[in-house]
Amino acid sequence: MARNKSPGSDGLTVEFYCTFFSSLKDILLKLFEEIEKYSKLSRSMRCGIISLIFKKKGDKRFLKNYRPISLLQVDYKILAKVMANRFKQVLCKIVSKCQSCCIPGRDIADTIANIRDLDLIESEELEGYLLKMDQEKALKLGILI
Repeated sequence: MARNKSPGSDGLTVEFYCTFFSSLKDILLKLFEEIEKYSKLSRSMRCGIISLIFKKKGDKRFLKNYRPISLLQVDYKILAKVMANRFKQVLCKIVSKCQSCCIPGRDIADTIANIRDLDLIESEELEGYLLKMDQEKALKLGILI
C-alpha cells in the first residue's frame, strides 16, 4: 500500500498499521470475520472524506482546476486489497473468455475492435473468414501475413 498518503477520518496511516501490525493483526482479523459474518462493513469503512486538490495549473478561483480525492480508512483499504488478491486467483476461471475488461492480459479495446470489424463485415455483406492475431505472438511463432 502507498505510504505518505493522507489517512481517513480516524487519522490512522499506512505507516501506523505497518509499525504496529503485530499488535493489530488479530484485531483486524476479528473485524474482517465480523464483516464476513454479517455481510456489512463497519460504519467508518462505509464513509469517506472527499477533498479537493488543486491541479497545480489554472486559476485557483475556478472549480474546474481542482480534482476530488476520497480519503478512506486504511483498515478498509487493507480489506479491499485482501479481497482483490483473493479474487485475482479465481477471476480468470469464473469470468467468461468473452469478458475483456478488468482481467490481466485482456484489453477492452480488443473487444471494441472485434465488434467494429464484425459490424463492418455484416454491413458490407462480406463473405470469408475473420482472423485476428496478436502481432507480437505472430512474430514469435514466425507467422507472416
